[in-house]
Amino acid sequence: MIIRLGKEPDITLIFDRGNNSAESIQLLKGEDGGLNIHYVGGLKQTQCPELYAVPKADYQTLPEEEFRGTSAYRRDIHALGQEVTAVITNNPELVRGQLRGILRNRQKCVQELKELQENLEQWERGEKKKGRKPTRESVEKKISRILSKEYMDRLIIIEWEDEGRKKKFGLM
Repeated sequence: MIIRLGKEPDITLIFDRGNNSAESIQLLKGEDGGLNIHYVGGLKQTQCPELYAVPKADYQTLPEEEFRGTSAYRRDIHALGQEVTAVITNNPELVRGQLRGILRNRQKCVQELKELQENLEQWERGEKKKGRKPTRESVEKKISRILSKEYMDRLIIIEWEDEGRKKKFGLM
């Protein structure tokens, strides 16, 4: 980029949680032949647990009308091998929307799991004979796919019952 422009670029790169790493930050910062680019990036909760521990009462309400109801907390932290300024926000309306999405996903997952359980029971009763007979491994793979949506593997617990050849699971 520097070669093409003939000078260091005066830009800021913005990226989400899935694209950050200590190596990426080193490259952007310009150290050891890097690009010297400003950046703003999202952090995962596991990368800054101390921010998530801050009580909401310590957050400051943002005054701008377009941020109505949103509060934020700003602090210098160590993340991705760097000292950075981090800002965590709280928007109750956004949280409500996220919860609605999570509940909708949970409902869909439970429905898919019930359909899978019914399919297994049809195999056991001999009502279904076409296709491959399900194995525990194939059923676990289907369950894993069903629970791959965010948080579902933590919200829905699968308990296995091995009764001879019968493979059953229960939702908890």
